[in-house]
Amino acid sequence: MAVAAGFVPVAIGTESDGSLVQPSTRGGLYGLKATIGSIPTEGCLANTPPLASSGGMAKSVRDLTDIMTTLMGVEGPEKSLTTSWEGQRIGFVDFDLWQPAPFVVEPREDFKKQTVSFRHKNKG
Repeated sequence: MAVAAGFVPVAIGTESDGSLVQPSTRGGLYGLKATIGSIPTEGCLANTPPLASSGGMAKSVRDLTDIMTTLMGVEGPEKSLTTSWEGQRIGFVDFDLWQPAPFVVEPREDFKKQTVSFRHKNKG
């Protein structure tokens, strides 16, 4: 959690089953696991090679974009970044069907209330 503590701006890792996204959510970071095969994993310690993928963690979307474009060897995705929520859509899964297991995250009733409230205010 060196990124969350402010020791480093970004971190790179591999994920087979939550090794990037779970620490990101717990540390209040942006995390992204790339599509399997889009970033070479040669030299990475992967317990399950067919499922392993590289990715990054950062405190901002821009930093995460920079590290992911570097890892993927592509240019230009920063053109799709925006500083406005205008025209953006946010989706939620059905909370009752996709509620995380209690051993992953402590269930909180206020989260469910907030997502329901957000949907009604934004009619979608």
